[in-house]
Amino acid sequence: MKIKEKNCSALAVNNIKEIEYAYKKGINKKTPIYTYSPQILLNKKYPTAFTLENRFGLKGAEKIRKKMSNFEKEILPIIKKNKVLNKYKLAIFSAIQDSQNCFIKAYVLKNKDYKKKIAIIKNNEIKEVTKTTNFEWTEIIPKKKQIIIKYNSNKNINIKKSGLKYNLHKIKYFFNEFLLSPRNIFIKQLILKFNLLLIPFFNKGKILICYDNPLISDSLYYLLLKGYLPKYINLKNFFKNKKLKKKVKNQVKKELVPHLKVFLKKNLCKTNKDIVLEAIIKRIYYWIQQFDAGYEWWNEKLDNYNSYSKLAILSNTYHWPHATCLQKICEKKKIKTFICQHGIAKEITNFASSDSNDETSKGNFLFSYNHEYCSINNKNIFKTARLCPVGTPESYLKYPKSFFKNKMDFLFIGSNRYVGDVAGNLECSDAQSAKQDIFIIETILSKLKQNFFYKPYPNLERYSDPDCVKEIISNYKNIFYLETKENARNFYSKSRILITTKASSSFTWCFMTNKPIILIDCPTQPFKNSIKDLLKKAVFFFDLSEKGAVTKLRTILSKRPEEIKKAYEKKLYYRKLLKNYLFSFNDSDAGKKIANIIHNNL
Repeated sequence: MKIKEKNCSALAVNNIKEIEYAYKKGINKKTPIYTYSPQILLNKKYPTAFTLENRFGLKGAEKIRKKMSNFEKEILPIIKKNKVLNKYKLAIFSAIQDSQNCFIKAYVLKNKDYKKKIAIIKNNEIKEVTKTTNFEWTEIIPKKKQIIIKYNSNKNINIKKSGLKYNLHKIKYFFNEFLLSPRNIFIKQLILKFNLLLIPFFNKGKILICYDNPLISDSLYYLLLKGYLPKYINLKNFFKNKKLKKKVKNQVKKELVPHLKVFLKKNLCKTNKDIVLEAIIKRIYYWIQQFDAGYEWWNEKLDNYNSYSKLAILSNTYHWPHATCLQKICEKKKIKTFICQHGIAKEITNFASSDSNDETSKGNFLFSYNHEYCSINNKNIFKTARLCPVGTPESYLKYPKSFFKNKMDFLFIGSNRYVGDVAGNLECSDAQSAKQDIFIIETILSKLKQNFFYKPYPNLERYSDPDCVKEIISNYKNIFYLETKENARNFYSKSRILITTKASSSFTWCFMTNKPIILIDCPTQPFKNSIKDLLKKAVFFFDLSEKGAVTKLRTILSKRPEEIKKAYEKKLYYRKLLKNYLFSFNDSDAGKKIANIIHNNL
């Protein structure tokens, strides 16, 4: 069936194949294309393509972030006063956060966008890793405004984590981790494989670990020394939805829906506010159902450990629906919950997680890397945890050593982290992120004589189209794209100078190598103004928004690595200050401190 041009005002797609298929079906090539794929948006072949978020820009993103934050703070007292809803507080706020992707996209659509119908490609070609990037356009476009084009590729692509290549990757990863911290790896494997056999020897209490992270790994040895036996709980399986309780549904309709209606009416056009309201309510119901399913599962699970005089939960921060109940069930059973900081974010950038879904809103205690984290989060009205700075995870102090001499003078650690339709992404579009790396490659690196190696972020396969950054790099002889899914830290010892961008965890990992860093501050995810002065003194810091930044970058990158290293050594005093800021560097033995705090509070 051919599509008549007059019936179609836009085309909503997720990859290039869908565009070409739509053209075959009669969609005019001048039709505006709605997409979030950087491969499409940065492709000159599709000049009509644009991402909706570009309408409000980076400053607009901050405006939306504040709107949503204010709304969450507005309904917090309402939820707290309601006994039924208060039980599901964390699930409700998680559902609202999960609805951000839908709200943000609907926010920029106006009534004029719906003068004609919008063509939507329904693609049966599903790649497991792209589920979080492929947006369901039907969520923000009313049915009467949709033209559905079914794309039957007769393919169902799934990523199977098996085979020789995958197993070799696992072995290599395990070997690298073992070299970094043999004690931690040995202890972890001992706990995983021989937990039952260890019970008679470590019977002081049980520490249930839900989601692992570096701080938790550091604490295992010290927990054993104190007589506690850690045990990993498998939460990979998703729980079957429980039937939604009528009284819960009634309270959501009575207390939350009126506030949601007012909020959406203020921010969305008339055409799509009802469909977005339906989508948000649907998510709230789903999270509550998963909460009840998880509550039932945890209740039974924790009863199995009644024989232990002391029992506690130790976990990385969690976001899955069935885990939101953890705090409530532990309160009921008087079990302490200890959460470990996931990574450094709020300390260096304003682009961080919402307060309502922050890791400090989960658990009784939270172990942080630094004092600054505590200072920032003590102002969070959603905070439930007591904050305990414990210092640096061991993994930040080490990285795999190379058995060969340095092979790369300059390594560009790409922080182009594609997130697609992941909820809560208000930083910038994936296209803006990719464009930033491309700008550095084309405007700076390609103009120099030196050779540069580009290490992409590992999750680029989230989009089914080839990486556009890789295609750009192929045009230059002095820049090499590292085709690997390995962690960037496996390449630190093979390089002499590290280049990275954005206020992200990539910077903190690079910083702890003590290798000279060329740090490029980008408008897509800038560093806090309060830390910029220290960064300028501690590393080679360049703000791309400043006049002459490109020229200065070319100048320093044109120097020999030996010269750069010599100049970098003069900044040692300020790097010590920065280390203390980021990691409470003077505080050592983070794992030991965690074990002591757990022991003293059980």
